[in-house]
Amino acid sequence: ADPNAFPGDGWEACVSDGGDWQLAGASPPGSIGRIEGFESMADLLWRAEAAPDANAFIDAQLIYIEDGGFGSRVVRRYDSHVAQPEGIDCRDAEAALPYPDFCVGPVQMLPIINDAFDAGAMGEEPWINAARLEATFLWFLYVSTYKEANTCQTTIADCDSSWAYYGGGGQRMDPSGYGAYVRAIDPEVHSAVFDGLLAVRCWRDLDNGEQSMNAELASQAFGQLDSALDRSFALLLVDRLISAAGLEGDRQAAAIEAARIIGHGLDRALRAADPAAADALAAGLMANPIDFAGLAALVGDAIPCP
Repeated sequence: ADPNAFPGDGWEACVSDGGDWQLAGASPPGSIGRIEGFESMADLLWRAEAAPDANAFIDAQLIYIEDGGFGSRVVRRYDSHVAQPEGIDCRDAEAALPYPDFCVGPVQMLPIINDAFDAGAMGEEPWINAARLEATFLWFLYVSTYKEANTCQTTIADCDSSWAYYGGGGQRMDPSGYGAYVRAIDPEVHSAVFDGLLAVRCWRDLDNGEQSMNAELASQAFGQLDSALDRSFALLLVDRLISAAGLEGDRQAAAIEAARIIGHGLDRALRAADPAAADALAAGLMANPIDFAGLAALVGDAIPCP
């Protein structure tokens, strides 16, 4: 563990010291409502007891396209790990197209989402299309948690959005959305992400002007959150690979499809950690048969606990 990580002795006293999230903005962030929408879509689609029918996909899409809902952010989401191309606003769909790594929402995620909703509404491959949506939404939440922490440098309420995109507005012991997945798989990694979020909140409490000034402390907080988030997303992939090994038919095909999408979303972090592992994962996810255990071990080793 990093001795400089929050809540270590190197940090000054701050609003995060109680261990709970304290709002930076004047009111709870709108992203809490988007996670409520995610949970509602989950109940209709990938958490349904029986294969979701066409109406379930239509109802879920109505939630997705609500004003200010999940879809309103996918179309503009960019990845803060990637340098912004000069003059590019990802909300301009045509201008975004040449920049899939930066404009990850409109260029990479949106086509998967639209295709899955369309196919599901036609009654095609319900479990597979539900899995495509689930995996892409989780990818969006992974990217969004870091992005909102990053833009908190200039918009302090974005710290709250980061916290809410991760756990739906819950505290350490009661996350929803993405955070609930992570906590169910590995409570220690979930706690590491939550500590990373608290590090971001602590930095912005200690550096609380309209524009943050302490770049060194910001970088430290971002690094702590980033490494924990990468491990969390890697664990989502490992979990899906292990699950797929024990499934058959459409349920296995759905788990494989989800693993491919999550694996693609993890490529940036995995490639930064181990380029050979990233190449092996990309090839291995398209192999027939897939070595589920081997790929799970590969990912787990390449992106270790922070």
